[in-house]
Amino acid sequence: MCLWPPHRDLVRAKPGCRLVTQEEAAKADMVVVAVGADHYHRLPLGMLKHKVVIDVANFTAPPSPHQPSNAEMLQQMIPQAQVVKSFNVLSAYALENNVQQQAKQVPVASDWPEARRRVLELVKQMGYSPVDKGPLKFARDIEAIPLQLMPSWRKPMMVIGSLFVFHYLLLLFKTMFNNALYKGHIIYSLLFMVRQMCLGVAVWSGTYDPLVWEPPFVASLDVRVNSTTLVTQEIPIYSNRMSLRGELFLTFGM
Repeated sequence: MCLWPPHRDLVRAKPGCRLVTQEEAAKADMVVVAVGADHYHRLPLGMLKHKVVIDVANFTAPPSPHQPSNAEMLQQMIPQAQVVKSFNVLSAYALENNVQQQAKQVPVASDWPEARRRVLELVKQMGYSPVDKGPLKFARDIEAIPLQLMPSWRKPMMVIGSLFVFHYLLLLFKTMFNNALYKGHIIYSLLFMVRQMCLGVAVWSGTYDPLVWEPPFVASLDVRVNSTTLVTQEIPIYSNRMSLRGELFLTFGM
């Protein structure tokens, strides 16, 4: 096996783990391939013939519609091997620390029924819930599970974020009101609440502009349509000047 020195030390430190060569690893009847599909060609594929090969690779990006799964590509490269797709839904932390979650489902797919049965039993022995997905063509669906994990969290995260903003604003309002109440400014607090409510109602009801700004000046304009027809049109001319009631409205309670 080829490992970087830090990884070698990590394997040696794990009880029950032993570093072996590729030739020694190939003597086992069940081998786990834990490399990406881009590195399949570097494996000693000739040594994996007639063995149960468990592929745990995942896609790093959504595949194209006609792209085969990693397990199917590996099966095509070593047709004499019994390729099984499984364990790709487990994190490295869970495998390294032997985290057992019986509710965690681990799907298994393979075109070899006996190899699939053995891996299903292995998943059960490791403390997980095995799920028989059938032939290897369903490995594509299994490899898509990790890519679907984060999008499924969007709605809960949006709900949590909305609740956080709501509670933050509620706490801010209560703090301002309590401070004013503590200082004896109960009238100020009530006026502030009324002002905020009036401002909100005005904005959402569409009466904000006519309430705050001066009404438009209406100018009459004669428009000649043709030599015999003269049409009078009224054109509103808006001003950027704030009305007195608008100034009182915006400063009320300040």
